[in-house]
Amino acid sequence: MRETVKNAAYKERYAGIGFMKSRKSDDKMMCIAGNMIEYVAQKDIVLFDVITDESSGKDIDRKAIDRLVQWMEKDFIKVVLVRSIFEITTDKDDLQKFFRKAEELGVSVYSMEHGCNSCYVPREDVFVCERNCGMWF
Repeated sequence: MRETVKNAAYKERYAGIGFMKSRKSDDKMMCIAGNMIEYVAQKDIVLFDVITDESSGKDIDRKAIDRLVQWMEKDFIKVVLVRSIFEITTDKDDLQKFFRKAEELGVSVYSMEHGCNSCYVPREDVFVCERNCGMWF
C-alpha cells in the first residue's frame, strides 16, 4: 500500500525526490528545480528534495545516485522525478539495475521528457513504458 503525504486540504499527494543532471550555473539549476516542483504539483506529488548531479552520467557509480537511492529507501518516498531517464545513466545495464532497484522499493520513476510514468520493467532486454505511451528503448 502506498504511503502518501496529506496537505492542508486533505488531498492525498505522493512523496517524491527530484533528480537532475546539469553543469549549468546555480541560478539556472534553481530555475530547473522550480520547474520540476511546479510540474509535480499538478500531478499530486510533493518533492522533498531535488538532487543535482554535475558528474559524468556514463555509469551509475556516482555520489549523487547514492544519495538518490538513500532517499528512495525511505518508506515514504514513492516517486523519483527526472527530466529524462538518461540523466540517471546512459548505460543500458546500469539503467536496468536502477529500475529494478526502484521497483523493489516500490518507487516510480517519472520522466518529464516523456510525459508518462516511467515505471520501466526490463523485458527481453528492452525497457517498455507500462502506461503504453509508446516509448521503447
